[in-house]
Amino acid sequence: MLCVRTYCAAFLRRSSTYTSSVSDDHASNITYKERNDTNSNEQENQQTNSTFERVKRYALLLSYHGANYLGIQYNAHGPTIEAELFSAFVKAGIVTQYDSKNPRFVLGYSRASRTDSGVSALRQTVALNTSNQINVDEINSYLPSDIRVLGFKKVIKSFDAQKWCDNRSYSYIMPSFAFCHWRKESNPRTSYRIDADTLTMANQIFKEFEGSHKFHNYTEKRDIWDSRSVRSIVSASISEPILYDNIEMVALHIKGRSFMLHQIRRIVGMIIALMRGKAPFDFIHKSFNSPILPAPTAPSLGLMLEKQYFEGYNRIHGHQNEPLIWDEYDEEVEKFKNEVVVPRIVQLEQKENTMEDFLDDIRKHGFRVSEDSSKCIVIGDWEGLDLDEEDKKIIAKYQ
Repeated sequence: MLCVRTYCAAFLRRSSTYTSSVSDDHASNITYKERNDTNSNEQENQQTNSTFERVKRYALLLSYHGANYLGIQYNAHGPTIEAELFSAFVKAGIVTQYDSKNPRFVLGYSRASRTDSGVSALRQTVALNTSNQINVDEINSYLPSDIRVLGFKKVIKSFDAQKWCDNRSYSYIMPSFAFCHWRKESNPRTSYRIDADTLTMANQIFKEFEGSHKFHNYTEKRDIWDSRSVRSIVSASISEPILYDNIEMVALHIKGRSFMLHQIRRIVGMIIALMRGKAPFDFIHKSFNSPILPAPTAPSLGLMLEKQYFEGYNRIHGHQNEPLIWDEYDEEVEKFKNEVVVPRIVQLEQKENTMEDFLDDIRKHGFRVSEDSSKCIVIGDWEGLDLDEEDKKIIAKYQ
């Protein structure tokens, strides 16, 4: 019996020693493996962090003439500014072909403003991430002559061009004959020269759009109850006429925080309708307050994005990076405007008669004009007309 107990005790001691040995060896193997995995993960993290640190975010300044493009945004049905831009980025080695297929999610790409088909831009700001050097001259060598990258600046990693843009200003260049009353038209229309009184009247009408209003009748898919249709116009003015190739042109300048689809073009269309006597002067305020009173849409040819303002970003982050003002590129912008954009607008106007066609179409536009209001059609000549008190108040504002 003692022998059995002695044998069992010896067996248990050996088993315990073996188990302990196996456990220690296994633990040693796990520790070694974990240590190798940890070292490997640390190396990968270091490589990832190193790569992340190399990626920088930049804002780029663009100028382009939009007549040959279906807007800035990608469009499967035709050429766009961004399609040309990212093609040049790939060729210049700034981004890869894969990155260019989904730039918004892969590169954090953003634009400060969306320009529609035919619309140009003198100062358009876009932003993206890249770990490669940006060479403006090389990018431009791969771009068509009507698209230029003017410069770039480093921005914070969370910079969104659209969200940080506080205000935007546009201009609309068009022949001055569009402001001529239909009863006073000359033939050909291009021989028309605007006088000081007519220009003043157009400026006063334009200023009626300043302030916050419901612009549901100046866009699409918005109604009077949609709060998104309320927009604020900071300033509105018309510059002195300039002669281009024997066509007198005027430029309408407008500044606001944001604009809806076709909003500026319909504002211009409304001014033209009023100046030509196709609608009464109180039609502007009726369009703000009436559910359905759509304004005519002027051609896209003369519309240009002039400038974008980043006051909030410059105030908060301007001390860390260069402020987004772009004033140092004004000379290049003006050169592009005067040598590329405006001459082509005038050339296309002469060739395609864009504004003349619009003036012909505006005759068919459905303005709801009362009999009394329709008497206010001859600008500056009110005597002898049978006007009600409301019409007299409106006229007094413009005299």
